[in-house]
Amino acid sequence: MLFRSIAGMARCAAIEAMEAFPPHDPEKAPGWVESFVAGHRSEGQNDHRQFSYVPLPSIGHEHADAMIRRVMVAAPFGCEAELYHLAAQLDGEQLRPEGGAAGPILDRVRSDAVTRQYLGWSKVWASVTPIILPGHDDHKSGKTIKLIKRALAQSGIEQRCRFTWGALPYFNNCLTASKYDRNGRRTGYFRPDHLSGLTAVHIRITFEHPVAGPLMIGAGRHCGLGVLAAMDQG
Repeated sequence: MLFRSIAGMARCAAIEAMEAFPPHDPEKAPGWVESFVAGHRSEGQNDHRQFSYVPLPSIGHEHADAMIRRVMVAAPFGCEAELYHLAAQLDGEQLRPEGGAAGPILDRVRSDAVTRQYLGWSKVWASVTPIILPGHDDHKSGKTIKLIKRALAQSGIEQRCRFTWGALPYFNNCLTASKYDRNGRRTGYFRPDHLSGLTAVHIRITFEHPVAGPLMIGAGRHCGLGVLAAMDQG
């Protein structure tokens, strides 16, 4: 099942659940589902807040296959009540792929070895899925650095850090940041159309002090691209 299909199905399930059973908040704006749950922003809106639907490749040991068996829903700070409400509504729901086939059933997992890779504390983090930068680097390293710094700032990461980048992943069996291989065949993760013209990279970040996950960076962070995991610091 395609990576972006999992994110899309989770988003559709969330929309249906919140339309049917919204949080009990009399001051909730009428467009809350459209904006916060579906992620549609008004033109020129810079402070947009929304749920993120993040498929999590299986990583964490040398034989990990990076297959998608978990999907995480994340919310901005201060939105814990809405997040817990959505999680309760989605528990036990069956996702519906296009074409009418039966999809996987969501079973709420609070913590396991895989999710701890994404939610733990670490000074060193690396991308599991490629980071979609806010522009095209024209194959110039100086421009790549500027775009990575901009992506970090846009994702709310303020702590000082140093980073390296490239096309190849840092975790076993994860896919490259390139869209095509040397023979012109499709490779890597399929992106939504609005992200197809932007530069993608894998990065490894070292912070001055440990930080806690989840960390999602870049233009595709709300649909699972640019998700980072903690790396062994030994």
